[in-house]
Amino acid sequence: MNENEYISKIENCKSLKELFDIWEHKEPQTINIGKRKKRDIVINHKKNFFIYDGIVCENKWNDKNNKKILFMLKESYTTDEKNDLMKWLRNGDGYIRMWKRIARWTCGLVNTTAEKVYDFDKAEAIKDGEGREMLKKIAVINLKKSNGKSSSDMAEVNAYASADKKEILKEIELIDPKMIVCGGTFDSLRLDVMYPHIEKKEQQFYRIKIAGKDRLVLDYKHPSCWGTNKDKYYGLMAIYQQALKNALKTQE
Repeated sequence: MNENEYISKIENCKSLKELFDIWEHKEPQTINIGKRKKRDIVINHKKNFFIYDGIVCENKWNDKNNKKILFMLKESYTTDEKNDLMKWLRNGDGYIRMWKRIARWTCGLVNTTAEKVYDFDKAEAIKDGEGREMLKKIAVINLKKSNGKSSSDMAEVNAYASADKKEILKEIELIDPKMIVCGGTFDSLRLDVMYPHIEKKEQQFYRIKIAGKDRLVLDYKHPSCWGTNKDKYYGLMAIYQQALKNALKTQE
């Protein structure tokens, strides 16, 4: 299959399953990365791990009241050759520290308004069962689909974002989120996937057209970054509330 045929197949995908079936068997590509210390990496989904992501629970995602929040992360860390991240979260197996934090962030985003930020203590107090249900409302994209490391190499993640930008854009289109929360991935998206929609970084929230629809994009830290749970929670809620206030001003 030549490059034009491959791109045409990606653009005509009607489901995430169809997209992943093609993406997983993408031809190898060698990319030179690094600024001071140059090195080659081979982006080859056929020989490396491929970790499926996307919508955790279709029914919850498509509920008319769902805010449709997509978390854009760096990479998944697993020892399995093939792994379905969504099944892992849907079954409740993935309710560990980072995902508990994402569940609480989701709770805050769902309940925060332009007038009032949802209280951290209330979000923190949700029981494990409620947290697992909260994760069923979200979608997740990892920029790097092959197996990651406990500490991400951003040069490598950026290389994947650049090489797979058409696939990533198609995945966003098929998921169709209303809000995208970038967990340490905004610059990767801005420079490679969403360019030229955002030519330079000026703030921490953007309303831009991705895959033909307007989306709210929040530029924030990775859920596993340093800092207290409370500080990280209120930092994200502050950005979201400002975005809501800004939207109200533009409607006046």
